[in-house]
Amino acid sequence: MRLTIPEPKIEIGKDGFEGNDLLGRAGLGQKLTELVDKIDDPIVIAIDGGWGSGKSFFLKLWVGAHSQEFGGKAQVIYFDAFEHDFLDDPLIGLIGAISTGMKGDTPTRAALKKLKSAAALLAKPITHVALAYATSGATGIVGGLADAAISATSGELSKAVDQFWKREDGKRAAMLNFRAALQKLTKPDANGEPTQKIVLIVDELDRCRPDYALLILETIKHFFTVQGVHFVLGVHLNTLENSVKARYGSGIEAAGYLQKFIHLTMPLTTSKSEATALHYFNAVSAKQGIGAELCDHIRQFLDLPGIAAKMSVRDVQRLMTRAVLLPADFQGYHWPYQYIALSAIFLSILFPKHYPPFRLGSLPFATFATDFGLSEPQDSTTGLPDSLWHLSNYWLSADPVTSKKFIGQLFINMNPNRIRKEFEHVLSDSLDTFTLQNQPVA
Repeated sequence: MRLTIPEPKIEIGKDGFEGNDLLGRAGLGQKLTELVDKIDDPIVIAIDGGWGSGKSFFLKLWVGAHSQEFGGKAQVIYFDAFEHDFLDDPLIGLIGAISTGMKGDTPTRAALKKLKSAAALLAKPITHVALAYATSGATGIVGGLADAAISATSGELSKAVDQFWKREDGKRAAMLNFRAALQKLTKPDANGEPTQKIVLIVDELDRCRPDYALLILETIKHFFTVQGVHFVLGVHLNTLENSVKARYGSGIEAAGYLQKFIHLTMPLTTSKSEATALHYFNAVSAKQGIGAELCDHIRQFLDLPGIAAKMSVRDVQRLMTRAVLLPADFQGYHWPYQYIALSAIFLSILFPKHYPPFRLGSLPFATFATDFGLSEPQDSTTGLPDSLWHLSNYWLSADPVTSKKFIGQLFINMNPNRIRKEFEHVLSDSLDTFTLQNQPVA
């Protein structure tokens, strides 16, 4: 038995969607390939998905699928931004990724050499001040001249200014050389149109520290705006908007700010006809060694209307870890106790603010029913929804008249106080020994 699901062993650039497409996203990959291959203008595409939606898995598979499954012609290069956010300058990491990922002939290698030489002159300690001037902004000129004036005597001022302009002219020339070398990598034809598209995937952008994430966007805009060069960002846009606010203050219109850098958005959806969470659970649950009966119970919960639409891939992973942490004799419990314990687990993952009062039996029953999408049974009691309605009503309601008959049939000759104590015992035994960290924010 495993505590967590083992990370899929994806060889970036070789493995594709075939045999790995658990969430039915090959169709999205096909559309992405068609887009980057047909557009010449430099574009930045955000693959937008919440934390745990499988963005990285999708992008890693797409690298290989682009050419092998979809016939794509662009060269696709993968860059994990989170692995590089200890650096001050993302330009170094991006150029390193291009240098490693580009495949080509002698002219390509020559262009890469020029690209790296130009980048060496443009990288840190050059700051935003210098960057603004190198890209025709005005603030760098003012700031740099002010520094020169402050540090010079009146007799040395002219010389200091001359040195400043020589330095800044060199940076501007390096920027032009950088873009020229980058354009060479696209193998432009006689009319200057690219014949070899380049796509840089920047993944895990929303996990980076805010200043580094935004610096990547600025670097892309200022350095890489070249025909035939595209960027695909793996990001949760809401999180990135929070990064904008962290840098510029809560009053900034963050979505509008990001529109300066991102041209298109592709929401990460699934094409599976069945619920994503249930399909994913069915595909991976066997890898953790969870018992068959417990898996059946979990599947029934994942099929509830209030649960199916809310569970992300990461939520399912946390669910299975929580299932592994259940006591060894859990599968020997009477099934009503299992249902109550599983209800608490689902609440802790999806509705963490509702978990403590449920644990104490004080959560309003109407709140619980809404969370799980339960409605009052009409006739006979069959299946999980009706059974869970009665069990939770009995556990949470002070006078559960409508559920007494159902409970009496389940717990023959057991008085109400004894039933509640047994519920409390099972919850304590199942949930209180270990606590999962990093609970989702409600």
